[in-house]
Amino acid sequence: MGEMSEEALAYHTEHGANEGIRNGNLDEMILRSGRSPIAPMDGMFRPTYYLRAYLGLKEEGYLSQEQQDLCEKAVERSIGAITEYLDWGPQNRGMIKALNLSLAAKAFPKNAKASHWGKLGKLMAEENIEQWSIEDAQIYLPVWLDAYIMYQDYFGSEEALLTPQMRFYYDYIKKLTTPLGVIPDFGDARWMNSTEAYICCMERAATLTGDGQLRYTARLLWEKYCECTGDEAGYAAFDKLKNITFLADAMQYRDEAFAEKPLFFTSAQVPDDLIGKKYRLGGGEGEDVRFLFLNYRDEGNYAFLPRQYIRETIVVSHEKTHHGHGDENAVIQLQAGHSILLHDAGYRETKDAKGALPGHYRADFFHNKMVIRSGAPKQEQSLLPFFAQEPEYNRVCTEKIYFSQFDIFDVARTRIHDEKHKAVQDRTVVYFKQHGFYLVCDTVTAMQDGIFTAAGLYYGQEVSQIQKGIFKSQIKYIASDDDEKAYQNDPAYHLKLVFAPNALCITDTAATRRNYQHETAVFQCFSGHLKKGQTVTTACLLMPQKEGGPEECPRLEFLPIVQEDKGYGVRIAWQGHTWLLTDKLDLDWGNIYPEKRPVSTAASAGIDYGNVYTDAVFSFAELFGNRIQYRLLDATQYSYAGKVLFQTPETDMIQPDMSLKRRASRWNKWYDEQILTKE
Repeated sequence: MGEMSEEALAYHTEHGANEGIRNGNLDEMILRSGRSPIAPMDGMFRPTYYLRAYLGLKEEGYLSQEQQDLCEKAVERSIGAITEYLDWGPQNRGMIKALNLSLAAKAFPKNAKASHWGKLGKLMAEENIEQWSIEDAQIYLPVWLDAYIMYQDYFGSEEALLTPQMRFYYDYIKKLTTPLGVIPDFGDARWMNSTEAYICCMERAATLTGDGQLRYTARLLWEKYCECTGDEAGYAAFDKLKNITFLADAMQYRDEAFAEKPLFFTSAQVPDDLIGKKYRLGGGEGEDVRFLFLNYRDEGNYAFLPRQYIRETIVVSHEKTHHGHGDENAVIQLQAGHSILLHDAGYRETKDAKGALPGHYRADFFHNKMVIRSGAPKQEQSLLPFFAQEPEYNRVCTEKIYFSQFDIFDVARTRIHDEKHKAVQDRTVVYFKQHGFYLVCDTVTAMQDGIFTAAGLYYGQEVSQIQKGIFKSQIKYIASDDDEKAYQNDPAYHLKLVFAPNALCITDTAATRRNYQHETAVFQCFSGHLKKGQTVTTACLLMPQKEGGPEECPRLEFLPIVQEDKGYGVRIAWQGHTWLLTDKLDLDWGNIYPEKRPVSTAASAGIDYGNVYTDAVFSFAELFGNRIQYRLLDATQYSYAGKVLFQTPETDMIQPDMSLKRRASRWNKWYDEQILTKE
């Protein structure tokens, strides 16, 4: 795209204009594609509703032969769009089209194309049965799952609804549900979109499995949905045919024979680090609840052919396959009480674009994440226009380094391998349970010498600077593609962002259009030369704070470290508390005995963080008076102020040559409290 000014970025974002390509509305696109302009329904979503109604009415004898003939012609005109552009694979469009073809064949078995429809529908459905979905999107997950359930109800078996994959997705949705009664808006999403489909799927899953928590999930989603419609019965929200259908199905599926079981919104993986690749950190109830949801899902290394097909045919180059965004390591949602303090970027704006398919807001720089680029902005060029020069999705690989829960904090660290920009990016998030705030530490490590630009972005609506490096952010409402459906956010809380001073970075704000509205990004940015293996680290406290609460700000700073780029340490001082946290970045640091097991020792793998010396992958210490509480992950030793507080014992360990040597093994977790000095 070349260099983009702020004005061009704003136009590009609002109108979705692709360079050299004329936008058109959907009617024009249909005419240019050669499809029938008089098709009474689209070939994807709507046939399901009409075909099911037709089958029911015909069975009850309500349709004359003339009416049946008219319906057959309407379906034949519409269903042709499926074979003109075939979607296949385990994703919503593949499953929906499989269902539509199969229903059309069932509804009109004497049609000349019925055999073709039925065969193609069956083959497309087989691509989904007992498979993992390739999608990563709030909107489309329940659409795919509902179509799968419906297909099995008509053409399959109940056993196909109880496969390990299906049970996975039932649990997945349960763990996606937030205390507010919404599904976080990850991937292609609009705030609270597809809630009706989620309710329907959860009621069906609850009846299938007898899981009372699934029923509770459905009710929690339903209650929030009713609240947002302004109608206690909720019927006002179901003003579209699809919504009425989902509601009717949910009522039909609901089984009152077993009781609900409440959900507990504690920290958890959602639900694993292979398919879901998400986690939540938080806890509490009602006004005291805290909830942070992070997505680190990449495209994955399964379902190769479907992903390859989508990649070669999808018109939107800004998304990962399929319907996912460049949101790896992004905070998708942050909630305090009933207030949303961070949310995601939204889908695409079709209102002003008149049905065109702009890729915004899929690009990585529209998310609450660390964004990396090769090179640096030109003189006078702003950060976001520089990032916007790469709007296409960048394929990366992600992995969980650790996820662990302790009594006083929970912590997770996830990693992105970015081959395009020759960098590795880690994000560590620590949730302080007693105080309800979060520490987010981002590191960018260069895989080769070069110039890099990296910025951790956090988006808000009303942003102001309190003092140097400290900002206040608040969200008044969350817009959708329809201005009349904006979600009015609870104003009880605002978000305070406290950045650790960093001489290598600038801390600033940038305004842009995001999620159908004007927002402001708060960021800390590095731009400069890095040698291979060199690391840049930023740290930010995300502190939910009640309006009118105390304005005291914590002191956040990095610990001095001797082994540069091998790890980092952070000190937080606030309200009489002092916390010391360390994170080891180079997990191979200290591996000096390749012929022995273990390959490192406490002496070789330890890192000096000033007062703290440890080989722990992660350590957390709280100082109070003459006592210290410490918590360790993957360690053999921990020292504070020269005093050894923890040391694993040595034992005889079998070596590759079958000899025995005295070595100390690493313990995965440990915690303790000790006196540092005599009273």
